[in-house]
Amino acid sequence: IIFSPVFLLFWCLTFDCFAPPPLYSKMTRVLSVQSHVVFGYVGNNCASFPLQLLGLDVDTINTVDFSNHAGYRSFQGSRATGEHCLSLFSGLLSNDLVNYSLVISGYAGTASLLQALEEIVQKILEINPSATYLCDPVIGDQGRLYVPEEVVGVYRDRLLGLALIATPNQFEAEVLSSVRITCIEDSIRAMDWFHDRGVRHVVITSLELGTLPGSPAILTLVASSRSDDGRRSRYSAQFPKVNEVLFGTGDLFAALLLGWYYRSKDFVSACEKALSTTQAVVSNTLAHFRSCFGSEEAAASASWASKMAAANLRLVQSKTEIENPAVRIRLVPLQDGVEGSPPSGGTERPPPK
Repeated sequence: IIFSPVFLLFWCLTFDCFAPPPLYSKMTRVLSVQSHVVFGYVGNNCASFPLQLLGLDVDTINTVDFSNHAGYRSFQGSRATGEHCLSLFSGLLSNDLVNYSLVISGYAGTASLLQALEEIVQKILEINPSATYLCDPVIGDQGRLYVPEEVVGVYRDRLLGLALIATPNQFEAEVLSSVRITCIEDSIRAMDWFHDRGVRHVVITSLELGTLPGSPAILTLVASSRSDDGRRSRYSAQFPKVNEVLFGTGDLFAALLLGWYYRSKDFVSACEKALSTTQAVVSNTLAHFRSCFGSEEAAASASWASKMAAANLRLVQSKTEIENPAVRIRLVPLQDGVEGSPPSGGTERPPPK
């Protein structure tokens, strides 16, 4: 059979024989599965803008859709189901839109959502085995669980095993690892628990280990990295604790860590940039908060809602600091058994009821 040149050209154009690969395949894309609020910066609201400033395209799946974050006295909205999230992801799959280099997850809140997230991450890693997954296991803080206990089990037994990076706070690290953290040595034991489940890089973002009387209150970040041959390198850094209640700082740190790690593949440098940037945003936010009220007395008499709104993270106003961070906090290498840390006393314990 002999086809005319016109027919062959028509056939090639119709069936995309010479079509270039989709433009999205040349982009570095992030799938962010977290909460969403109409007002404020937490969850996906907090992660998307910094990642975009770092040159990444961000797609989002919202696990909740609330009017404002839960730090206010009230909020309205709805929670997504696992079925809903899988339906959204199925739509992406059917249009050949699942080509992610990075995945980040934050607050989910139910076991069904986490099970859906597990399926989503597994499929992304199947399509792109070199994709990086950062799991921020948002389950609680300050001694209180935000989620049903069954959620803890899904993180512990299933989801963390898929993650390259994990960023729990102190309470989350304690609950997941069953190690009470009262000193640096305890934090190393807790981070080893994450390594033993396959997580390569672990950051416990905010340890309260106590300070000397009369000294400024400080928080400690600890990090651990496992190399291909199994060796583990530990680090720490300290930064000031603030009195004001700020929401979204953990979400911001996790997003910055993922973005800088992707750009440099240097875990320590990425931690330093993420922590320094987060502290710069906190400083800008506190300056704005104080300018809103003029005095501590005025702030004390203000309504809770007005204080929450004034403490909203100043992300847009910190654009320069996000894009070009001044690294003012450095990570210091640690050895097991750090001199000068509070006395050991960590004990195994079950998750709180």
